[in-house]
Formats: sequence, C-alpha cells, structure tokens
Amino acid sequence: MAMEVLESHKAWAGVLIQPEPAHRDPGGHVLSSAAIWTSDNLYLLNSKTVTFAKHLKQYDWSDILRFPKNASKTIGAVSFGSRPPEIGVLIEVKDYFNQTKLFLTIYNEETNTWVLSTIFLYTDAESLPVSPLCMQFIESALPAVFIWSNKTVFYSLRNNSKNGKLQINGDEHLSNAVEGSTIHQIIFDHKLHIVIKMVNNLILFGTVGINTLVRLHVWERHNSNIILYSNLLSQIFVIKLVNSVIQEYEYPLETEIYSSLSMQSKPKCPFQQFKHNLEYPIYYLDMGESLLFWAEIIYKQESGLQIEIIDYNKNLLNWMTNYSYQITAHFYTRTKLVFYNRKRFGCPIRVYYKTPFKPILELYLGEKFISNVSANYILWEEEERTDFYYNTTMLQNYRSCFEAHGSVKSMDRPYEILNSTGSMYLTWPNDHNGIYLFTVKIVDPNFSFCELTAEFAIETYGVIISFAYSYYKYMKIFGEMLYYKQIKYT
Repeated sequence: MAMEVLESHKAWAGVLIQPEPAHRDPGGHVLSSAAIWTSDNLYLLNSKTVTFAKHLKQYDWSDILRFPKNASKTIGAVSFGSRPPEIGVLIEVKDYFNQTKLFLTIYNEETNTWVLSTIFLYTDAESLPVSPLCMQFIESALPAVFIWSNKTVFYSLRNNSKNGKLQINGDEHLSNAVEGSTIHQIIFDHKLHIVIKMVNNLILFGTVGINTLVRLHVWERHNSNIILYSNLLSQIFVIKLVNSVIQEYEYPLETEIYSSLSMQSKPKCPFQQFKHNLEYPIYYLDMGESLLFWAEIIYKQESGLQIEIIDYNKNLLNWMTNYSYQITAHFYTRTKLVFYNRKRFGCPIRVYYKTPFKPILELYLGEKFISNVSANYILWEEEERTDFYYNTTMLQNYRSCFEAHGSVKSMDRPYEILNSTGSMYLTWPNDHNGIYLFTVKIVDPNFSFCELTAEFAIETYGVIISFAYSYYKYMKIFGEMLYYKQIKYT
C-alpha cells in the first residue's frame, strides 16, 4: 500500500475501516473505504489508487467552524456517515476561557463539501460527553449518530430532531449500574440493537430510538480478555483470549434478553409493533432490476401515526409506493383472511375463546397407536398469525420493537417449548374469533431419530362482535379486494 502521502512522524489518533465494499457515487467516483486521523489532520483512503490523501488540515477548520485561527482545535473522533458518501468528523474546540465545545462536521465525497451540523446547537455543553470520545453513525436515510465517553452515551436521531442520553434505571451515568466499570465497546447491529460491553465484561442492552437500557446477566468473568463483534446477520460473537489462544463463539443475545427482562421492567417501545420482509440490511440493484418490499407498523392510538419514506438520490430509482391505514378503537391493525386445506389440517378443533388449550400428542405407526408423547415440542402458526398467547413465557416479558422476516418454522426466531407435563398452554384474543393453522414439531433429541411433525387447525368461538365493527371489517376487506384486482388487471 502506498503511504508516501502520510506524515510518518505524527502519532495516529484513530483508524477507521468501512466494513462494506467500496461504493461508487452517481458520478462514478469511488468512495473512501478507510480513514486515518491525527489530532489535527484527516486522511482518506482512495480504494482505486490505494493511497491515503489529506482531506482536512488545521487551517481548513477555521473556515468551516468560523473560529479564530489561533483557537485550540482537535479531532476527537471520525465515523462514516448514515449515508454512503458522508464522513462525520467530531472536533473539540477550546475557547479563550479554556472551555471545551464540540462541533460535528459532515464531509460529502460526492460534492466535496463540508457542512457544520446543528447537533449541539440546543444542547447544554455541560451535558455532553467528555474526552476521550468515540462516535458511530447508524445507517439511515436521515443522519443518526451516537457519541460516547467512558461513562455516558449521547445520541441524535432523525437529523437532530431527537436527542438525549442513554439511561439505565433513570441514571445517565452508566458506571453506576455496572459496579463502577466504564465503557469498553459498543456494538450496533442491523436490527438496531445496542450492545454495550463494559471493561468488567458486564453487558447492557438497548434499542435505537429508546433511551432506556437494561443490564443483562453476567456472562464472562470480569477479568476475561474478550471483545464483541457483529456480522451482517446481526449475530453477536465473542472473541476470547485464553492462554495465548484465540477462541470464538456466538453470544446468545436474544435468549439473554428474554431471561434478563423476565426480572426487570420492560422498556417502552414507541409503537406496538413493526414488521417487514427485508432479509438483508443492504440490497445492490443493477440497471433494470427491482425490489418489492413491505413494512407494517402499529401505533397506540394516543401516539399518532408517523410513516415516512425517505429516499436519497431519488433520480436513480423509480419509486412506487402504497399506503394502507386502519384505525380501530385502540390501535392500528390489519385484517387477515384465512383459507386452509381441510385435507391437510383436518376439521378444525373448536375452542371457546376463554378456554386455554394445549395439544395432546399421540405417536402412531401407520394406524397403530404406539404411545402418548411426553417429549418437548414447539409449534408455529402457518399463516404467521401472532394474535394468540402463552400463559407463562419468557417471550412475553420482552418483545422486540423490530420484527424482521423469519419464523419459528425455520428455527431462526425465538420459540416456546411445551410438553405434556408443563404448565404452559395457549390462550386466545377476547376481541375476535379466528382460525389458526398450527404445525407441531418434536424437538427432544432423545425421543426419536425421526423428525416428527403434525398439523391441526383451531377455530375459536364465543366472541360477540358488534355490527358496526363487523361492517367496518367487511368494508376494509372489500376495499383491499378491489385494490388488488385493479393491480392484477393494470
């Protein structure tokens, strides 16, 4: 790698590598894939020529920040921005009274321009994190950034329209909740999870958009040498150094969340539920290619609706969007028609909506009864209905605000384990009747070498629905049928 443009006598303050492949802007220019900075200079790696070039010098800062040239200015942190062509540079400035102020500048590689962010415009300087600082932008259509010191985490979301500090038990000084330890590492995955690892290896968890953190159960000894990292599938891995040997294993984040929140109060999501069918955080489209995706968001009635599609370089894509709203007495929801194969699922088992239900499983060899099944099993609803519940469960103690595409069927989502002797059973909604199509699968490896499954249907009854509500649902379904018919023949 050619390094002749670097000033070798400088002490490097930080190195940043872009994890994604080098992108090209609409003009065909290759965007930077790495950055190196000192306290007063920034260098960006040109992936095409494999050389670093200086992009920010001390005398440039005065023009950008409109500060006197003799003011003390230092680069505190650097991060690639929320949008591919942007790079954020956090600058600390000491004024004549020796007071430190923070400024965030955004460099756009497409336009070769610098912009001074308003992130700290209405923020009290005393409430901001202090050096040494780290910074990371979240991939988003509108800039979203987290800035942290060794004890506090400041965030700014939706282009500075929402900001604050992460808290645990109402305290923004995170050290107080982790036995006085300090922040060692923060991981942001593509599911918008926040995992904060402390120096003593205690772990805090949160979600982007919610300022409340929870402390997870102790996982490693406080003196273990470990770091965390997240892959593109949002799996968290632990890298551990043991007797000069590097070990790697997956950290069961979802399980630890459910287990820890069973004994703590749940953070409040800004909405009831958010689902989508996107399997990957990034899609690469060539000319002539298209991507069809959907998202569903459910708000509480008093929270209002906030649905927005934001595009960047919209001239590169042809957007076609469709919105659908449904407002009930309590929250936004959707109506679903269920059609099922009677030959496959058999006649539905009728269950009164107030009656709990647990299937009794029997093992047959052809037509010959072998035994009752006492082994552990799981079940899932084939139409992906979520309006049934478990009477006692870890999953109900915590439900992620963001539910991506996936299912219990493919074993890539958390699931409940039932058996004939346990106290867990299914319960039903009390505001509507429904038909549920279940598949049950034995998961006890000691029960059989065979993969044993069965399918059955449940029909709940007994809920009295008012005429107005039924008429509303009918009109909603009828409207959707007309809409899809129009699309079919367009």
